[in-house]
Amino acid sequence: MASIGLPSADIGGGRTIEKPVGIKEVGAFLGRSESHIYILMEKKQIPYHQMGGRRYFYLTEVDKALRAM
Repeated sequence: MASIGLPSADIGGGRTIEKPVGIKEVGAFLGRSESHIYILMEKKQIPYHQMGGRRYFYLTEVDKALRAM
C-alpha cells in the first residue's frame, strides 16, 4: 500500500496505521478539485467519515472504492 503514498504513523513493532486526511488531500491524491470531491461524496462514490461536522477520509478506502467502479 505504500506505493500510493499513504500518510501513516509508526505504532511500534514495525507496524503502521493509516492517518485520516481532509478534502484537500483527497483532491491532491486524485488530481481533482475540492468541489469535485464534494460531488463524489454527494453521489456516494467515495467513502468518508464524519465527526463533529468535520469530514475525513482514508486514502485506502477511497482508492479501493474508485477501483471498484
